[in-house]
Amino acid sequence: MHKYKLFAALLAVFMLLCSGCNYKELDDNIQDNIQQIQREPDANITAGTGTDASDGTKPVYIAPLSEDDIIYKGVGETFSAYRKYSAIAGGAEDIIERGKDGLSYTLKGITTYSTLSEADIKWENCLFSKDNSIAMNNSFILIDIEASYAAPTEGAKEIIADIEELSGVYLVGKKAQEETVIMEPLFVYFSDRPTKDNPRLDYQHEGNCYIIQDGETLTFQVGLICAQEYINDKNVFLGVNEIPGGIEATGDTTRKLFVLFPEGNE
Repeated sequence: MHKYKLFAALLAVFMLLCSGCNYKELDDNIQDNIQQIQREPDANITAGTGTDASDGTKPVYIAPLSEDDIIYKGVGETFSAYRKYSAIAGGAEDIIERGKDGLSYTLKGITTYSTLSEADIKWENCLFSKDNSIAMNNSFILIDIEASYAAPTEGAKEIIADIEELSGVYLVGKKAQEETVIMEPLFVYFSDRPTKDNPRLDYQHEGNCYIIQDGETLTFQVGLICAQEYINDKNVFLGVNEIPGGIEATGDTTRKLFVLFPEGNE
């Protein structure tokens, strides 16, 4: 795997593992990891698995994204945020539920900027600062989302939802310039991050969560950062509760992708 491609994948995994960090700490940690990865030889990483062979740590599977079994939707269309499927690992089968039953997301609009610094956003709600080198050297996609909640029978009348159920996605089969692409689509911004004085959500550890009540509709923005090549190739999608790679899954496994850059939309 190309070194920069591997770095982007590892960065995405690192961010998921550090979802409990506050944004300032996470930014600092990312910079430290970037420098460490750049210092280490490529031989320390087993391509395709994310295994660090130098210290024997537990492998982290970096899954290729296939184009099989996908539902595509565009602006004005809606996906359920709920998913239930069976995962088989080590001969055992587990029933997994992702998202909240009754919660749905509607794509309302997309705005693209050549760099994150050009966007009119709340910087305290962003992973990166304006002068961060990653932010300055990649494109930024600001996405308007509407969340609606209709409580199921005997369901909670108010829920806490995690906006990280939405994620940036690219499709392997659509890549046109693989060796030149560095930053894959990465979630970096949520406009409604809880405030420090919020009594219901921990500002530092639940920064991408929000509260929604039965019958309520909320509108907010999420942001992705990625290399311009992905946008040029119209290969950036917003996934809804993507199933992690590296597992055998059955049941509700159809991928739900919002199309951010439709074919023919020049």
